[in-house]
Amino acid sequence: MSRSVLVFCGGDAPSRSTMAKLGTHDLVVAADSGIDHALAAEISVDIAVGDFDSVSQAGLNKVTNGGAKIVKHRPDKDETDFELALDQAIEAGATSITVVGSEGGRLDHQYANLLAMAHSRLSGCTVRSVTDQHNVTVIHNSVTLEAEPGSLLSLLPVGGAVTGVVTEGLSYPLEGETLPAASCRGISNTFSDPVATITITSGVLLAFAVNEAPEITETGR
Repeated sequence: MSRSVLVFCGGDAPSRSTMAKLGTHDLVVAADSGIDHALAAEISVDIAVGDFDSVSQAGLNKVTNGGAKIVKHRPDKDETDFELALDQAIEAGATSITVVGSEGGRLDHQYANLLAMAHSRLSGCTVRSVTDQHNVTVIHNSVTLEAEPGSLLSLLPVGGAVTGVVTEGLSYPLEGETLPAASCRGISNTFSDPVATITITSGVLLAFAVNEAPEITETGR
């Protein structure tokens, strides 16, 4: 049975118009100051996790009094609050994870968030991050995206080479090719059709939609 989880982290909160496009979710997990973002969007938090060094006391009190599961960790932990939130989503049986608040603030935090989303322990889930500026989808084998023709889509490998990359519906197709680690060959492609399919044989690929949030119409892993 599919279970969708919305995860709030502590970067810039998306606008109400972006939040309105996300639809409903079965479970909401908030990492530290992501609690405040969820409350600002008038979304109830089911699980709050982190060391709680950046959430407002009022926000933490509200979710605690509202019956959320509180999972508190020591400040000197090895994992980021976002990683711990993803762990909670997996433990709850997530098959689809949508992340909000992953951009803004320190650049190393933004990069760490992308690495956490691309971890192999999430390979059985559809994982994407939605902000006002970008929509990032993690690809472990195949994904189908929808967007207006002409919309930008960049495909970037993470953690090593990505092999067997096949694309359909993009202006610059790839036909079973390899994108080496740190390769920028997949930057600034565009949708030639309203629907694009990206399939890979091995590795992990990040699909960045710029100023356009494509809809996932099939399971992306």
